[in-house]
Amino acid sequence: MIGLGANKMLIPKAIGEKLKLDILSVWELDETSGVIAYDEVGNYDGVNNGALINQIGRVNKCYYFDGIDNYINLGNVSLNSVTEVSWSFWLKRNVFTRYGGIFSKYDFDNKRCWAILQRATDSSQIRILLSSDGIAYDIIDFITSITNNVWIHIVITFNNGYLVFFENGEEIGNSVTTIQSINNINTDAFIGRYGTNYTNGSIDQVGIWNRILTADEISTLYNLGEGLPYSNW
Repeated sequence: MIGLGANKMLIPKAIGEKLKLDILSVWELDETSGVIAYDEVGNYDGVNNGALINQIGRVNKCYYFDGIDNYINLGNVSLNSVTEVSWSFWLKRNVFTRYGGIFSKYDFDNKRCWAILQRATDSSQIRILLSSDGIAYDIIDFITSITNNVWIHIVITFNNGYLVFFENGEEIGNSVTTIQSINNINTDAFIGRYGTNYTNGSIDQVGIWNRILTADEISTLYNLGEGLPYSNW
């Protein structure tokens, strides 16, 4: 067992270590200086464009995005699997922004891949956009309990067209999409941005896996609301 201190559950070592299986990248966003957002796995270090670093996060430190023009450019994050993917992140929204991008690889110039963002009119919903050919795309919306200035943990899994949405360690919805595999064309991915739409708030510990995370693994990442540093996986 891995002891994590007061008010944190004990993580079975087997589950903690399994989180590293088929992980593509994880950005802890714990930087205290510089413009590089380091990928703990080592594949895709990002470049910070204006976001405030060294802020109080859910898992140690985080970045704060102003909703105007702050984002992290991760470069061409290339999936190893286009049929099985999991995305995870912590979000503390400051104010609702229409189409505010959270985590995306989605170029409107026929290079659409995937995007996770806020909706235009409903501040409680998270929208997922998926494309298999860079042109046609599907839209999937999930109702969440997201509120301003409260941390929320989101995990989305994609399995050959089947999406499952987790909030704070619990499954809250699922959907079948017309997209069976995800486009993996060469284009930049971003944290805090979707096109010219940006998130206003804090984002912490963003990760992407080339497989489907299990319910136990997702609960482990949530860790009773405390989160789980990569160093404890």
